[in-house]
Amino acid sequence: MNKQQFKKGFSEFRKAARAAVRSDNKAAFFDLCSSFFNQFKPSDRPVSISIWMYKRG
Repeated sequence: MNKQQFKKGFSEFRKAARAAVRSDNKAAFFDLCSSFFNQFKPSDRPVSISIWMYKRG
């Protein structure tokens, strides 16, 4: 997985997460989060993205 693929997946995740939060659907939000982080394992993330996520978290 390259940086562009990760950014595209993360952008889609943010759109879906925003919609789940706005509709006050907690179950959908948590399902979305768990599936996203299972899909993008830390070893698959580009190094620069891993560092960026570590600094933000």
